[in-house]
Amino acid sequence: MIDGTAKGILQTIKGSFSKHEVPLDHVFGLTSDTTNVMMGKHNSVQALLKTEIPHLVVIECSCHLIHLATSYASRKLPKNLEDLCRNIPAYFHMSPKRTEALKQFQDFLKIDQHKLLSAANTRWLSLQACVDRILEQYDALKLFFTGAVFEDPSNTNDSILNSLNNPFNKALLHFMSYVFSITNDFNTFFQTKSPQLFILPVMVRKMLNTFLCNFVKKEHLNLSSDLKSLKQIDVTKTEIHLNNDHIYVGMEAHAILEDLKTKAPIEEVNKFYASCREFYVEIVLQIQKRFDLNEKLFDILKYVDPKIARNLEKQSVKDVFDKFNFLTTKCNMQKADNELRNQALIDLKHFGVESEEELKNMPADIYWNKVLSMKDYHGNFIYENLEVVISVLLAVPSSNTEVERLFSILKNVKTDKRNRLSNETLNGLFHTKFGMQANNCSILEPNSAMISAAKYYKSNDSASKSSV
Repeated sequence: MIDGTAKGILQTIKGSFSKHEVPLDHVFGLTSDTTNVMMGKHNSVQALLKTEIPHLVVIECSCHLIHLATSYASRKLPKNLEDLCRNIPAYFHMSPKRTEALKQFQDFLKIDQHKLLSAANTRWLSLQACVDRILEQYDALKLFFTGAVFEDPSNTNDSILNSLNNPFNKALLHFMSYVFSITNDFNTFFQTKSPQLFILPVMVRKMLNTFLCNFVKKEHLNLSSDLKSLKQIDVTKTEIHLNNDHIYVGMEAHAILEDLKTKAPIEEVNKFYASCREFYVEIVLQIQKRFDLNEKLFDILKYVDPKIARNLEKQSVKDVFDKFNFLTTKCNMQKADNELRNQALIDLKHFGVESEEELKNMPADIYWNKVLSMKDYHGNFIYENLEVVISVLLAVPSSNTEVERLFSILKNVKTDKRNRLSNETLNGLFHTKFGMQANNCSILEPNSAMISAAKYYKSNDSASKSSV
């Protein structure tokens, strides 16, 4: 890569396409994280690509979007919670002595001896795991830091113990665990390798409804309304908010609050609910702002939904051809239309299911794999035109998690001690790894000739090196 600018990245992308003989007009989808150099409105990679590929579908990574929304909303919670989640794992990190001392309290309380987890800014799902682990070890940690303060009354020990002794902090940690589970479920759903983009508006609407129901009066909600209507709800208007007694903060946090209402000052209780309310308002605003979903595009993507396909709710593929003009050179539009209608009549026995409802709930990639693999009596594919259309729609990415996984694997392979591995070697190692995961490797039994040849070349190589 020449440089990290949009033009430099674009030149590298085009060079890769040229090297592998991929025509630029065959590119129809792009997804990336939300950095300006990739997704900015002007002079970004996506903007420059769209000037050359007018039909390009650009999707901001849904996993990055919800991670950013959660991060911004978390800033509305008391800062000492973040400090607690970072200070506790850091306190035990690289200290076997402290870890062993904690194990004594874990054994005494019969708590599993699990390691404290650190939250990582670049890991989408890490914060909930960190919070859940602290909650799991909460009683053991309180006992440990009570003793630590007695032996070493440092500012760090005092700060951690005071936070752990505050019951409102424990309630807020349970609240964080609850709300993070919602965003993490969404995140995990779109980290799958299966094509899921067509269902993104449904999942965003479901998540928005969940958060809105927790703090907005029901008369201001229409749970059956579309995503566009939900995005128009102004959650900054306090008059539409529920009062404190009716705000839902999760089962565990609610139980703690019910107990504290009879013991703690009402001001502290109201302060807790104010923090939760601010979190809800911010995360809804962030989702409304970041998930700017193109209605026309997602209307086209509905073709791949088995429910839509079986009910023929989309009567013609013409709008797909209008969006992706290159399809006219790849297949016949009328034949694709005919095949779309015929697939709705396929007998249930072909899919191995007993009811139409079971078929409609089948994952889209499995459904279409069964449909498009069908052949006639002459061995010809029955749905060869529709296959081109559906393949394009299924290939539009919903997130860049696959690329992120490759980066993670790359860091495990190309380490500081193996930093001179060439691209060819890395490519071979990656192919070996993924080939073994796919369970399609062949077992090679070397014969005597191969073993003799290997020994011959190895001995010659050793002799040439010793002569040098």
